[in-house]
Amino acid sequence: MVTQASFDVRADEVAVICREIGVKRLELVGRAASGINFDPKRTGIEFLVEFLPGSEQPWMGEFSELTEQLAKLYDRSVEDVHLAEERIIKDPGQPGNPEYWRWIDSTRKLVYGAQVTAGLESEAP
Repeated sequence: MVTQASFDVRADEVAVICREIGVKRLELVGRAASGINFDPKRTGIEFLVEFLPGSEQPWMGEFSELTEQLAKLYDRSVEDVHLAEERIIKDPGQPGNPEYWRWIDSTRKLVYGAQVTAGLESEAP
């Protein structure tokens, strides 16, 4: 049975976290973004993140801090936070899996940062 539920991204609080850590863009992806088969009490959440230029080794300090802060904010497991660069080089956890990335791309929801549409850029909180 397919279920549909919404996820409160708490955009204003996420914006504070993103500014403090140096996030350029953050997107909610997966079941929380699509709402399909998302259980608000049990389903973990996934994000796609891009850090501001000059962030030092985001896969270490900033990356870990972002994951911890999001888990604390939402009081739930953050299953995956994918670096935007992984989208290009492939996620080490999903090597060579184009179906996985098609699914990620089909569920993307901008939470923080700029969204580029037809050459125009608009900001999320």
